[in-house]
Amino acid sequence: GARYDEALANYERIGRLGIPWMAEASVAFLAAVRPYAEAEKKRRAAVAAERARYARRASFAPLQPHFAKILALVTKHDRAAALAALDAIPKQLRTGEPGQAVARLETRLRTWAKIWKLILQGPPSAVGQNIEVYGNKGIIEGFSGEGEGRRLNLLVAVGSTRRLIPHPIKKLPARAVRQLAEWATGGMAPREAALALGLFSLCEGKATQARADLRDAAALGADVQPFLEELQAAELVRKALAAVAKAQWASARKLLEEALDRHATTAAVIAAHDKLTSALKLTLAKLGRAPGPPVYARAPLPDALRRLPLLPETRLQDHAPADPLAAYLGNPLVRQGPVLTGFPTWRNYTVIARWRGKPQADFVLAARVSGPVLGHFKGYYLALRGSRLSLWRLDEAGHHALKEVPAPVLRGEGHHCLEMKLEGKALSVAADGKLVLKARDDNLREGRVALLAERGTLFLDGLELYFHPRDH
Repeated sequence: GARYDEALANYERIGRLGIPWMAEASVAFLAAVRPYAEAEKKRRAAVAAERARYARRASFAPLQPHFAKILALVTKHDRAAALAALDAIPKQLRTGEPGQAVARLETRLRTWAKIWKLILQGPPSAVGQNIEVYGNKGIIEGFSGEGEGRRLNLLVAVGSTRRLIPHPIKKLPARAVRQLAEWATGGMAPREAALALGLFSLCEGKATQARADLRDAAALGADVQPFLEELQAAELVRKALAAVAKAQWASARKLLEEALDRHATTAAVIAAHDKLTSALKLTLAKLGRAPGPPVYARAPLPDALRRLPLLPETRLQDHAPADPLAAYLGNPLVRQGPVLTGFPTWRNYTVIARWRGKPQADFVLAARVSGPVLGHFKGYYLALRGSRLSLWRLDEAGHHALKEVPAPVLRGEGHHCLEMKLEGKALSVAADGKLVLKARDDNLREGRVALLAERGTLFLDGLELYFHPRDH
């Protein structure tokens, strides 16, 4: 469950139980757990941050068709249709960061429409002003017509005569429209006028002029950063898609991620959201990277955490110790078998018993032990009796021999080690590091560990468990 702080606290509690060998084990575990836990917390946080980044990107996807349609209509100068498309954006898309993006676009469009309305009405301050239209220099005599068909009446001197030439305002060259916009905003406060002209130029597709206007507005105290970002984002989208087209994958990835993350709320990025995300997916594939959000998978436990001491140095005997405290505080511990330890959910592991010298008793080492149910235990067990080593299964029907081999080596002097490995159906036994027995059986899947001395005493150096990486 990745509850690392809870795990650390539990290991610390073990050390405070007052049982010497457990305190020693606790110190060893804490030394291994702390760096592992810190590393995993960082990995988990990094994965969570990356998944949040993907989720944030996805939150703007529903706006894409709306923004793409609106910007296409703006390019066509169809203001009424653009505003209608803006109003059609559903209410549920107007919350959070997507809502901020809608509000920013709305400010642009309504300012743009407002100035065009003033232009078409004919700014009074424009009358009598000099202007050049398609190479004809003259004086604005006035305005005529209705609605979108309004005309600018230009009084031009031709030789000794004057001629009045009407020009549809909607077809005027960009420079003339700009002059009319300046006269139209002449009655506004300087800061408001500068910002309005900047947004007007932004919608008209005049990036250089828009940047200059917005900087003027900023100098007058207006908050123009969101709109300067729009200009930056539009250029970034162009560069990112160009890099993809040129198969410049490393550069493309950097540009695409910058657009989708740093400029996610801009109209240019949202309108191209489908193209950008598809391009990023392709780019990541070309770079050999997974295209979707990462999934957290816990790193394999280090060996120090897969090894669990079950018993320290212990004298295991077939009768109760004279001093009951020796079973917990003795050095070595003194226990009467059977010793049953572990959890019933343990599945794939190796249980290891170590001792020195000739064992004075026959003994049984058991794994995947469960029960008792109706007075019966279940489990696999190894029995060292005399110089023979045998593997058995115990269930409701009784004892079932699986394999038996001679093992005189385990009766000699020196250090000895007996390992029983359980992995799925595969069972194997090693004596002093050498594989001596293999079997397959799938009747018992999980359970605890047990150790029993028969007819005498076993001087045990230790009993430990090793969890297999695939199960932990």
